[in-house]
Amino acid sequence: MVVVNRVGQPRMALPTFVSFPTSHAYREGGPGLVWDTCSQQLVEPNTDEKKCVMGFPIGVTSVLSIFEASHREVLGQAMDPNCLTWIVSLGMAEHH
Repeated sequence: MVVVNRVGQPRMALPTFVSFPTSHAYREGGPGLVWDTCSQQLVEPNTDEKKCVMGFPIGVTSVLSIFEASHREVLGQAMDPNCLTWIVSLGMAEHH
């Protein structure tokens, strides 16, 4: 395992996103919280922020009839394309 987040340094990685809002990652002081400059407090990342961090284009799932909970559920079950690319490249390097 690689340690990417270091105390006193800017965060380099967020924990795995989950489909439910009451995850330990989003409770007070949880590792999945981000600083909201408008409210001046730590909050759960919104779905656009989660999509961006995971490597998806913002707006990729934006449809007016889809609720925030549905977006959260889809992202909680999705695999990060950046991570998937890394895993596949390891397999291809091993194969060659």
